[in-house]
Amino acid sequence: MTKFALDRAAEREDAENSAGRVDLLSKFMQAQEKYEFMSEAQVLSSCTSMIFAGSETTAISLSSVFYHLARHPAVYEKLMDELDQAAACGEIAKRENREVSWTEAQKLPYLDAVIQESFRMHPAPGLILERYTPPQGAEICGEYIPGGVIVGMISHSSSLSHLPCLLFYPLLLPLLLLVLTHILRR
Repeated sequence: MTKFALDRAAEREDAENSAGRVDLLSKFMQAQEKYEFMSEAQVLSSCTSMIFAGSETTAISLSSVFYHLARHPAVYEKLMDELDQAAACGEIAKRENREVSWTEAQKLPYLDAVIQESFRMHPAPGLILERYTPPQGAEICGEYIPGGVIVGMISHSSSLSHLPCLLFYPLLLPLLLLVLTHILRR
């Protein structure tokens, strides 16, 4: 993990690779220039912490996507068709590693639908999603909660994951895509 973080930092020292990038590493490096306490060791430690922090939720999320694609070959085929068409018409740049950029991926509505539906069916965060009640208080599940109180729920219980996996039922797919397109355009 440390070698990975060091390699990414070394790549950034090359101006061509870092031009215009804004991510956690660039923020840590900016902080290093601005604050005395942010040493090379602190940048490395912060990068390593971020890699560990994101690895579990990323693994859970990717597992959910691949699980649902493996269980539903028709959805997999439709997703591959979208990717192949996007590559054929130049919406996805040809890269040696076949990587799809974030910007390119956001232009692929079916890919987005697959990812969002997989995340809904199996949300990764295991933490309580906290919110403050409004100043006037709130009624939650029939109980009055005074204003300014922290309330929360586990993300899995709020994900509607108990509902059927809509994307993976072909008869409901056109309706789902219309709804998702409408929501995403807001």
